[in-house]
Order: sequence, then C-alpha cells, then structure tokens
Amino acid sequence: MLFDRTRPEQTHVKCFKSSGFITCLQYGPYDNGHILVGSSTGDFFAFDSMNLNKLCNVKISASPVTSLAIEPTQLVLVGVQDTMEVTALTFIQNK
Repeated sequence: MLFDRTRPEQTHVKCFKSSGFITCLQYGPYDNGHILVGSSTGDFFAFDSMNLNKLCNVKISASPVTSLAIEPTQLVLVGVQDTMEVTALTFIQNK
C-alpha cells in the first residue's frame, strides 16, 4: 500500500500471488530503493518502492528464504538456512 499524506484515502494497493508466506523483508539500499521479499517457498521477489511494480521473481530454493542482505552497488545476498546456501543475484540491468 502506498500512502500519500496529502490525500485522506489510500492511493495504491497491490498484491502478488505466492503459495507461501513472507519470511524476510528488506528495503534499500538507498532512498527510493527496492523492496526485497523472501518467501517460505524459496522464492525471491523484488519490487520498485515508488509504484510497487514487481521487478523480478526468482526461485532460489525448495526451502524457505531466511535472510536478505543488500550489497550497495547491485548485488543481493539471499540466504537459506535449511541448506546453508547463500546466493548472490542482481536484478538491475547494466546499461
């Protein structure tokens, strides 16, 4: 949900489909950064924080994603505790 403090009503409500639950959440790394979500089904989602558009959805593991860490230039480190794996990925296009 996006909230505009100059309007009394909510401005946007967006949903995404997932068969699991949100297990971890991160925001950043800068102002107007990305919203990063890990799920219990092992999926990783990235959303644009300004309009909540989904930027990517990647299947990381069959186990729940348990941690997200942001490397400020372009990488996201996605951890899965059950398999003791860390995956480095980027969803930012190089120009």
